[in-house]
Parts: sequence; C-alpha cells; structure tokens
Amino acid sequence: MFKILQIPADMQNEYRNTESMMLTGLEAFVFDYEVKWPLSLVINGKALAYYQILFRHLFYCKHIERLLGRVWYLNKKTKSLPRSELCFYAAAFALRQRMLNFIQNLDYYLTLEVIEPHWNDFFRKISQVTNVDEVLFCHNDFLEKCVGDCMLTNPRLFQVLATLMTLCADFSIFLQGIMRCSMDVETSTMGDSLLFSLQEQPLSDLSSCPAALENFQEQIANFEKKFDQSIICMLHILHSVHQSKQTSKIINMLYRLDFSRFYEEISLKKMESYDDM
Repeated sequence: MFKILQIPADMQNEYRNTESMMLTGLEAFVFDYEVKWPLSLVINGKALAYYQILFRHLFYCKHIERLLGRVWYLNKKTKSLPRSELCFYAAAFALRQRMLNFIQNLDYYLTLEVIEPHWNDFFRKISQVTNVDEVLFCHNDFLEKCVGDCMLTNPRLFQVLATLMTLCADFSIFLQGIMRCSMDVETSTMGDSLLFSLQEQPLSDLSSCPAALENFQEQIANFEKKFDQSIICMLHILHSVHQSKQTSKIINMLYRLDFSRFYEEISLKKMESYDDM
C-alpha cells in the first residue's frame, strides 16, 4: 500500500497484485469514503489511504486483544481440574498474559501516546492557518507523524510487529481448539449486533493421553520461543530507531515492552549460553 501511494493514481490498479495477497476478512477489513469537492482538496487519495492504514492497524490490534481475552475463559475451566493437572496449563496461561500485556501496551501507545497527542497538536496548528496550502501542510504533517510513530513506515519494525500479532492470533486459536468449545452466533432482535454465546464442553483431559500432553507442551514451548525471539528482535530494532533519532516517541514503546527488563535478561542468558559454547 505504501508503494501504491508513491505512484500516479491512474496506475494504481495496474500496480496491485492481489493474487499474492493471503489476507483474512478481518485483516483486509477497511472503511472507504467518497470525499466530495472542495473537501477533496485536503482529504485526497493519499490522505485517505493513510487513514485507512491507521484504521486497519488499530482494528487488527483490537481483534488480537479480543482473541486473547477469549483465552482468559480457559482459566475458569481449569479451576475444576485436579491440582496435579493445573501445571500442564500454567505455561500456556503465563504466555497468554504476556501476549495480552504486549497487545494492550501496543494499543495504549498507538492511541494515547501517538495519535491523540498528534491530533491535539494538529488542531492547535490548524487554528492558526490562513490559507489552503497551510491546511494541506498541517494535515499531511499530522498523518505522516502518526503513521511513522505507529511503526508502520519502517519495514523491519513492521515485519516483526506483524509476526508478533500473527503469533498471538495462532496461539489463541490453538488454545480455543484445545478447549473444544462451540460458538453459536445469533442475531440480536434489538439490532444488527451479533451475540456470541459459549456452550461449554469438557476441557481436554491431557493427563490421560501422554502423547497429547507431550504435543501440547511442545506447541506451547514453540509459541513461547517464537514470541520471545520476536519481542527481543523488536526491542533491538526500537533501540536502533531511537538511537538514529527518527522519532522521539519510540522510546515510550521500548520502555513499555520491557519495563521490568524481563526480555533483556532472556537475551543476556542466550548470549552467555552462546559464549559458553
């Protein structure tokens, strides 16, 4: 999409290669708006694309947060299990909490530390403009700052961010499959909203099946390993971006992700193990 923004509008349809894009409906969901003249002078095609990019990013973050919230329901189910079996799920729920902390910190950073301050600054500047050119400059500056500080313009940073969100989604789907709960979707009589009602099914008895238990533990360990590696990689990129002074707000995300230096200690332990080898 960012490459499309750099080419003429009449060539955009030729540039798009939809055959290579494997997106779900939620990943591709976006609002469109037909801007009438003279408002189209300010909200042109490029500006509208920036808004769509920001919306898709925020929407998908909320979707991942909701998936992880559903996994929290598993905690309630495991309370009925014997104490000897609870340890099988401890690592899974600890990882779920770390993933949820990551998504919630990301959401807080995007909305309250990036978009809202830039929006307030934009309104302050727009109240002082005297012509359309100044309006265009202030508006474009607002959008470029938002997209940049939301970590969408750095390819390496965006790639690891997408990897983390995919891991969170896959992990949530995996654990919900273990619980084997069925979901009925009913249309509300009060409107078009959907009501989701969970019909509880027995939680999988992993202790009675050693093969299933071993596979479950391997899957959780694999998710944890990939998540830790991706977080550490993201922290290194954030530190590099901060050092290059490309943006002043990235440091907030850096502190939020590793406020207790948990991932720093993991990284140091891995480096020590490599040195011992």
